[in-house]
Amino acid sequence: MYFRFGRMAREGVAAKTCFDAVVSGERTSTTRFLSDSPKQHALWSQCRTGDLVRIWSGPWKDGVFSGKSCLIEITEQPRIVSLLEIDRRAWSLAEGWRAEFLEVLLGQGKEEGLQVRYKLHTPPFEPQMDLGV
Repeated sequence: MYFRFGRMAREGVAAKTCFDAVVSGERTSTTRFLSDSPKQHALWSQCRTGDLVRIWSGPWKDGVFSGKSCLIEITEQPRIVSLLEIDRRAWSLAEGWRAEFLEVLLGQGKEEGLQVRYKLHTPPFEPQMDLGV
């Protein structure tokens, strides 16, 4: 989730990166492509509703992900979507990218992707001490 939006951020998105957009609630979905990483695609496709997944702000480097991390909770079963037929506005609202970014993906030959919906996981509050009051 370390990709930078640059000029392709959806209007109203303040986050500069996908990771920061997840943390701020501006991103609630990711679309993954087999051509980008068969291994990552396979891992994302195994997610089930309610699963917790750790994501990172930095890339894979020297055998580990780098940067900050947070947990997301999968809210729907991952599903295959056609970028040619998808509701562009809904995709943009969930992903944080401008709807026009779909044209970039299509230009890269990406017509079908695995869409995974999620929300930022916020663990229940656990007090650090009990004052007995």
